[in-house]
Amino acid sequence: MTTPPSRRAAQRLAAQIRDEQVSPPTLPHELAAMLDAYRPTGTTAADYDLHIAATHRAVMIRSGAKGAASFRKLLGVAGNYLTYRHDNHLSVTVENAFCTEQIDHYYLHGLTGSDRTRNDYRSRLHKLAARVNPGPGGPLPGISIGHRAVRPGYSDIEMVPIIRAARRQRSARTRRQLCAIVGLGAGAGLDPSDLRPLHVRDIVDLGDNGIDVHVPAHPKRAARVVPVRRTYEALVREGIAGCRPSDLVIGKQVDRRNVTTGIIDDAELFDVGHLDASRLRSTWLAWIVTQPISLKAVMDAAGLKTARSITEIIADLRNTAEQIAGNEFRGDDT
Repeated sequence: MTTPPSRRAAQRLAAQIRDEQVSPPTLPHELAAMLDAYRPTGTTAADYDLHIAATHRAVMIRSGAKGAASFRKLLGVAGNYLTYRHDNHLSVTVENAFCTEQIDHYYLHGLTGSDRTRNDYRSRLHKLAARVNPGPGGPLPGISIGHRAVRPGYSDIEMVPIIRAARRQRSARTRRQLCAIVGLGAGAGLDPSDLRPLHVRDIVDLGDNGIDVHVPAHPKRAARVVPVRRTYEALVREGIAGCRPSDLVIGKQVDRRNVTTGIIDDAELFDVGHLDASRLRSTWLAWIVTQPISLKAVMDAAGLKTARSITEIIADLRNTAEQIAGNEFRGDDT
């Protein structure tokens, strides 16, 4: 098992993401020239430049390949893959193309040659996808046994229909509890293990001064007090409306299992699709690590003993910042 990242390592990574938001990653001159000169076989230069080049360039810039030989090999692998997808009227955006399901489809239906060559292509594409698309659809980089990687949070745009869905439930009980799950997850970083012992009396409404959540200690985390983000205060108030101080915020038994699963499964989520309570906590983590407060304050508010989760959240933020920079990842959707 690997040693969890230290606070110093998390601070270095936080500084790195800030630098990369200002200056997107660049390639050494030799590799940049190789990328500029590249055109895949089987497609016209105009088609490549118009439909494929933006995604291909963005992927190669973030490929992690350092040497000329490895970069040249990966250049062809990624270029041929994107060309195949374009020729077969499939999306060439990073989020759609560089995911496990689509790479495996290419392995089964788009690759010819020996098993060794096909396996080499698939392996290189999976490793590349783990670097450029670490979101829900992409393959996860290798992690130590026993550690579950933190799932990325929801963007502000994704949170809009989630909040709307929570408030539109026809069942008053489901509506109240879903508002509490979303408000306390994205607004205060509470996940199912935090919600299990939480009573209404633990949520202190200070009016214009905000809402403090006194999260009880449990085996995963120490007790802590977390202010609710202003954006989610109204949702939290809706989540405890009409309840007695002695009531549990979610459910009726403190030792119950699957705290949020049943509520989410029963909810009408409309255009949201699957709602993941752990990603709501990650949404809050992604927000708090960008605030001008110390790493110790972040870890105390999150109830964390090591900085591992923080480093993973920062890595995901770095990926998102790179995608936004220059609108490089739009591919043929621009």
